[in-house]
Amino acid sequence: MNINNNKIYSTQQNKINFKAIKLNEKELLESKKLLNKYIKAPEQELESLKNKTFKFFEKHLNEEIDLKTKRYYIKEDFAQELFLEFFVLLDDVRKKVLPNEEFILKLNKIKPSKDSYKSGVLEKSINETIGDSNSKIEDFLSEDNLPVYASAKNEEENKVFVDELHMVINNEILSEREKKILAGCMNGKTSGEIAKELNLSEVTISENKKTLFLKLGNDSGDSLLIKDIAKELKSRYELAMSEQEIYNSFIKKPTPLLKRQDELFDIISKSAKLLNIEEKDFAKAVIKQPLVLYMTSEELNKNVEDIAKQFNLSKSVFVKSVLRQPQIFYQHPETLHRNIKKNVEQFNVGEAAFVKAALRQPVLFYHDPESLYKKINKSAEYFNIDIESFIKVALKFPNLFYQKPEVLYQNISRSAEKFSMSNDEFLKLALRTPALFCLKPETLYNNLQQTSEKLGVDIKKIIELAAANPTLFYTKPDTAVRKIKLLKYEKQIRNQDDLKLKYGLESVNVIYKQILGFLVKKQLNLSYFNKDLTYTLKLYPDVNYKFELPESEFNEEFMEFTRNLFKETLGKSNLEFTIKNKS
Repeated sequence: MNINNNKIYSTQQNKINFKAIKLNEKELLESKKLLNKYIKAPEQELESLKNKTFKFFEKHLNEEIDLKTKRYYIKEDFAQELFLEFFVLLDDVRKKVLPNEEFILKLNKIKPSKDSYKSGVLEKSINETIGDSNSKIEDFLSEDNLPVYASAKNEEENKVFVDELHMVINNEILSEREKKILAGCMNGKTSGEIAKELNLSEVTISENKKTLFLKLGNDSGDSLLIKDIAKELKSRYELAMSEQEIYNSFIKKPTPLLKRQDELFDIISKSAKLLNIEEKDFAKAVIKQPLVLYMTSEELNKNVEDIAKQFNLSKSVFVKSVLRQPQIFYQHPETLHRNIKKNVEQFNVGEAAFVKAALRQPVLFYHDPESLYKKINKSAEYFNIDIESFIKVALKFPNLFYQKPEVLYQNISRSAEKFSMSNDEFLKLALRTPALFCLKPETLYNNLQQTSEKLGVDIKKIIELAAANPTLFYTKPDTAVRKIKLLKYEKQIRNQDDLKLKYGLESVNVIYKQILGFLVKKQLNLSYFNKDLTYTLKLYPDVNYKFELPESEFNEEFMEFTRNLFKETLGKSNLEFTIKNKS
């Protein structure tokens, strides 16, 4: 396609606005050549030309990012949005969906999403400008006052700021109630305070806020459209999350959804088929990270296959992990591989070991390696242990790689205080069971307190039991109580009530096998048996087994378990149970 010199690329104009960024005549000619080359290039040259084109525009894109995020938005979030959109538009030019003369115009229209909004910045800036707390926000945001406030800024900032304030006072965008809510927000009032002033519920104010900020970033009709899509997604895939939760997720990044709304369900169906997963699972990934919609199903699948190949993983294993962090779907394979390689080198571990940790916590695939190392190193210093030892612990519990060292230290210190231990004593427990580093001390203590109350025993005894096996600290009280009672049941059968109870990692079935093993041993006078009966204990079909059990709530379940095991092993259930009365 030839570029029309009468349109935006006309050299007579000499400059093109992004916002306040301009291309000179030389840059215009160079950009024209690059886009023409990209349109006509064979497939094998595309990647190189794509990188070259990005390199040419990179300086202007970064200036645009700095300008648009200077006051209100998080720079890194908008950078990701703008760069992704850049490559999407570049592909549209090649496919001739977008005329190349409109390429920069489209870039010019991209604004940071509300997900990139810096909480508190806008209201603080405006409140400082208003000065007098009695000033009315409606007066401040009037057409007359806009130029007055803007005159204090330089010319480039004026255009951005005035454009945004014009949106705020546009009567067609905001309802009267929304204006009042916005005024309250800008004056630093909480949802509760605004609700009281307007005689509405706090829930209503929160819902109005969501719609309000959606309107400020998008066409007012988009809100209704997203609600319809949320309703259809929940209904079609029978999702557990509510329509409101789906809607709230899309509000954060509505652009990709709105760009591909007509083909959304086709994308979900096709992508799920290529990835060999349920459509419901991919739908949840789209809700969690709408940016995956910037890729076609084929591009997404190829990306997954390339990344899995880089790490010598099966596609199914990798996809299962990525569904937890869907942004990995659109990460460049070389970038992820470079991250892993850097981590392997700096932590001095095997690649397979680190990849295994990343599969458990997929954020490790794309998290900045230098940041990970600094956190691990600082955590090791806090706990006065060598970094190699802490890395070994982190590989078992990968959350430790990216948790803030200060938070980990506070958790250990406060937990030690709550359980009347020294920091070193609780640290030893955490090194055995690393989840204790990350869990809130209050949660751990409440678990043990509820367990002690349900069992009717002193909490000190439960703490002692947890110190012997730290998993008890974070086991749900109902689960812990049932297991402790089951262990007591085993002690009763063994006539070992006087022995100290040991809370272990054994499952219910393992405990039942241990009980059965003891009973068989007792009847047959066997001197040795292994916990796993199916491998070491021979059950004789000609023996009638008679087992005596104490009164217990577990008897029915244990007897059912035993009958099933005998049927599987012997093909019959040659058993007889008697219940021993307490009297």
